[in-house]
Amino acid sequence: MALAIAGLCLGATGAAHGSTAADDARIAAQLSRLEDGQDSPAARDWLSQLLNYAEQSRHPHPEGRGQTLPRYAIAARAQHLLRKWDQQHRLEQLRQQPALRGKALGQAQNHDALLNWLGEASMPELDAFRAEQGVHSWSEDILAVMIQRQARWTDWLALAERAQHARSWRLINSQAPLDHPQFARLLENLEANPALRGAAPALRARWVQRDPQRLAELAARINSRNWDLNLIETALLAQPPGLTTALIQGLQHPDQAALAAWALWRLRSPEALNALSAYTHSDVAAPHLAREIAAWLR
Repeated sequence: MALAIAGLCLGATGAAHGSTAADDARIAAQLSRLEDGQDSPAARDWLSQLLNYAEQSRHPHPEGRGQTLPRYAIAARAQHLLRKWDQQHRLEQLRQQPALRGKALGQAQNHDALLNWLGEASMPELDAFRAEQGVHSWSEDILAVMIQRQARWTDWLALAERAQHARSWRLINSQAPLDHPQFARLLENLEANPALRGAAPALRARWVQRDPQRLAELAARINSRNWDLNLIETALLAQPPGLTTALIQGLQHPDQAALAAWALWRLRSPEALNALSAYTHSDVAAPHLAREIAAWLR
């Protein structure tokens, strides 16, 4: 086998002892020069040949008995240098193609490093990361950082759907674009998310209050008495016209009386409290509910 680069020529014989001490010295010197130098196709070719040489040009086993071993020390240095150059090549790719950096950090599951990079990346870098990764794969923390750096409507929808922590609710409550034409969809995602479902009425109430038509629609739903807890909580916060009257009327309907009573107690206006007091003496009052209301009023 002939091995040659930069003037170095080694002849490998079929002898068990393989290369000579002088050959080893020349190989070590060339490796040192490469370790201090730069990656190149010629250098990689030399190292590839060297790995074959290290396998084929064996040296005696320390325990003798005619056994031989590959030249592990030579192979280890060559493999280490190739790994070093491969890493440098990947880092250069990341520098030139920012999306690959975010992808690499994500694949390495280095979550903190990825969040730090997202917090510092330029807008073109974030665009490249978004195109490479896609919002469907982002965690709650990544969504929050991307919203703070480069908010898109799809990010808000995904955060409302996936969020599990109060910090995400605070972000949505303080910064979500209430005037977006599809804001109702974000509210639907919140209401379908078990972790944030309880907070949805407060945001819906703020959204309703910004538009007289939405407020009128809420009042109509209250008057129709097709109630659920989320609707009543939203109404208590948004205060549509006729709310107290509709709740007082709800006391007369057995299937709505408990929810109406709870809502009137939440209102605690004089009109609401008078209606609750009157209910406790009413012929239509459910005995258990009347006793509970009486306890509230004491």
